[in-house]
Amino acid sequence: MSSRRKLGLVFGSCLLIGLGLAVLHARRSARGGRDWLRASKPVFSYCTNADRVQPIIWFVVSNTGPVNIGFFVPWSECRTHSDSSLVRTKLVRSGNASGAIPLRPGSATNVVLNVVDEHTTNVELQFCCQVGWVEGESLLRQWGRQLDKPMYWLGAVLGFNWSSPWQRKSFVSGDVFTSNLEVADYFNHVYGFTRRKWLEEKQLEQKRQAELTRIQATLPPNQAVGHFYGRTEALTDREQVELDAKAAFARFCGTSTNEVTGAEPDGAENGTQPIRPETNRTSMGADPGH
Repeated sequence: MSSRRKLGLVFGSCLLIGLGLAVLHARRSARGGRDWLRASKPVFSYCTNADRVQPIIWFVVSNTGPVNIGFFVPWSECRTHSDSSLVRTKLVRSGNASGAIPLRPGSATNVVLNVVDEHTTNVELQFCCQVGWVEGESLLRQWGRQLDKPMYWLGAVLGFNWSSPWQRKSFVSGDVFTSNLEVADYFNHVYGFTRRKWLEEKQLEQKRQAELTRIQATLPPNQAVGHFYGRTEALTDREQVELDAKAAFARFCGTSTNEVTGAEPDGAENGTQPIRPETNRTSMGADPGH
């Protein structure tokens, strides 16, 4: 058998294996859909440290998808229920973790935030949090990428360009929101945001962009429509907080899966157990079922 024929057989075998892996992974991802991350209702509780009792807010996230995912917390907010005063919190990271936190299929872990402000004793709190997630690289895709090097080599020998099918894959991602209130109620109570207003603002922005595009088409080449900004000073802290909340609300309205369920497993990731609140109603906030 000639060497060229052998190379052709190797190429064909690698191609079939690669395509098979790509099809299997695509079908697996399609079956999983986009609702791969679940989040439980937040619980207001306490954690005993060496020197004091630390007020905390915690909830459980679980991966119900078919592959690894990484999750992160891009936005969270805690306020007093009576006057909506902002309460400072700090996300507790496990170890020296930075960036997205990995979560294996079928596993779960706690998300814990320390309540930094100390004036929250005997104060009812309301809390809302956005958890973003993105699909991790599956074992099938890792195996598939191992074929790239021999395929590039075969391409150089036989005179074809190898285009890796798994490099073009779009990773599944999404957002989940959790709150001790209904999520929409939190945004409405604190900021007056509603889905109807969001849709109206979105339609107005689309009309504005369409008008700019129309005007641009009537101008000579290389002449752009000018953009004018009426403000040059920096945003205040309050304005920045509202701007961040507005961005989170837009994400909630537009793309969130909003799966808030009983995500608590028998055991959390790495064999740790979810922290248990001392009572269903603590002195720092309302019953999370409210």
